[in-house]
Amino acid sequence: MSVLVLNYNGLRWLSQCLSSLAATDYPRLDVYLVDNGSTDSSIDYVQRGFPWVKIILNEKNLGFAEGYN
Repeated sequence: MSVLVLNYNGLRWLSQCLSSLAATDYPRLDVYLVDNGSTDSSIDYVQRGFPWVKIILNEKNLGFAEGYN
């Protein structure tokens, strides 16, 4: 099972969101952070604090629907 977390400058919410996902006991859970061109330090924070999260980088903010597609 995979979970996609769409992010755009959402550093302040990532700790709680990703910590909650880490606490699940679902077997073989893949977590992806889809970043929509953030300009805060979201990517560095996730790489350092949650190295098990796979990161997909969009060069710009594609919005909600296109970001998930």
